[in-house]
Amino acid sequence: MTPGNIHSPSYNFADFALERDSLRLFRQGEETGLPPLSGKLLRALITRAPGTLTYEEIASEVWGGRHVSRSTITQRVKLLRRSLGDHAEEPIYIALVRGSGYRFIPPVEIVTGKGSPARGWFQPPWMRPALVTACLVIALAVILIPGRQALVNPDASGPDIQLAVPIQAQQMFELGKVLYHRRAPGDLDQAREHFLNAIALAPEYPEPWVLLAGIYRIMAMDGVITLEDARRLQQDALTQALSLQPGLVEAKVRQAELDWLVTGETETMNRRIDEALALEPLHPLALEKKGELLQMRGDWQAALAVRERAAAQHPASLVFQGNLATQYMLIGRLKSAEDTLMRILDIHPQQGPELAVSFAYLRLLQARPDAALEWTAKIRDERQRWSLEAMAHHIAGRLQQVQETLDLLRADTSPLSLAKAVEIEHFTGKGKAIEDQVHRIISMAADDPRQIADVQLALEELLHSPFMGWPESPELWGKLSRDIRATNKRVAAIGVPICG
Repeated sequence: MTPGNIHSPSYNFADFALERDSLRLFRQGEETGLPPLSGKLLRALITRAPGTLTYEEIASEVWGGRHVSRSTITQRVKLLRRSLGDHAEEPIYIALVRGSGYRFIPPVEIVTGKGSPARGWFQPPWMRPALVTACLVIALAVILIPGRQALVNPDASGPDIQLAVPIQAQQMFELGKVLYHRRAPGDLDQAREHFLNAIALAPEYPEPWVLLAGIYRIMAMDGVITLEDARRLQQDALTQALSLQPGLVEAKVRQAELDWLVTGETETMNRRIDEALALEPLHPLALEKKGELLQMRGDWQAALAVRERAAAQHPASLVFQGNLATQYMLIGRLKSAEDTLMRILDIHPQQGPELAVSFAYLRLLQARPDAALEWTAKIRDERQRWSLEAMAHHIAGRLQQVQETLDLLRADTSPLSLAKAVEIEHFTGKGKAIEDQVHRIISMAADDPRQIADVQLALEELLHSPFMGWPESPELWGKLSRDIRATNKRVAAIGVPICG
């Protein structure tokens, strides 16, 4: 099998395999973390081999033709080399062609959908535990409800409306929902296809539209589509869902969230979330967003209480349980955080990489650097992995490695890399005043408006870090929250792509 979709070709070289479409990278069957830009660069180098990929062609293939400096390209090559274990002095994968560009060195085997030696652990979707459960539920539904299923459409302005939805459409939706909540690499692409198929079978079915809106937001965050396109697609999907079922709470919550991202107005979002909770007091997404709003206001205990209620509705959810564990860590309840993470790992033992960041944070807070490093090795995002590794090295007294990571992050010159550098420096006690650092990150958008989305994400990274001591700095927390809301308005006004 190829390392993902069984119909997706892959490029095999040395002991690596790169999936052409998803850009997932595997080494000896084990997936390694590869950021989207590094994946695009690797694919471009491979498809040009044995020829040279020029700097202009790299800018076109990786950044969509946007003007980038040679130093930016050089840094991206350095990051890709690090992911591959390559070295510029004695390269075995990527060779510099001076004055021209780069060339891919090893021979490449193209595998087109059948039989790849690169991934022996692959399980077809129908064999994965989460999907087995979903399929059993669906099979029971097929037995009990032949042909079409009646769904209730609660409209606050009128009586309930009965919608007849084909069981096939429900099957598609349920399978897509499992993939959507699991969030393993490649899952969202498959989930999107399932939702679109469900809509094709049942145009009157509102729920797939809601989760499609969520996928479009994630696609923008990953740089696949522009923020402008993402918000247009989100709005279209939510409008369709609410036209089909005006009382659908999840659609109301997502609409409130989208409006908040556009306007930065938390009071309006809070009112709309309260309205949704009045309709359905235990709706987990509405509770989660309420907790987020309370946390943004610095009301830590109230946020925790709401998040505990949300997690109780979804005991097997990586998202809700993971957010709860982070909340525990933010307020210093490490035992509760560990119990939560271990419980979700017991339910989803195959999802170690998805929980790796949370476990690494926890082990660092427990001053267990070696245990933290065991988890950082599973983290896919390289900047996140490097920053947590640096903190582990600091605890262990390996200060040279800390400095090397800081140098690498600062050389990247992106807001996200700077945020990670700030987090490391704050953790080690050597950072400048956090307010000054936040101001520097914000100023990067003023210097280059195309980076505003990255600035927003960088601020959110700092906001959710358990190492920043936010409960002891409520005023600074509030200022940072306001800064994030301000960038929301600017993102909406500019509508630029998220830069890498």
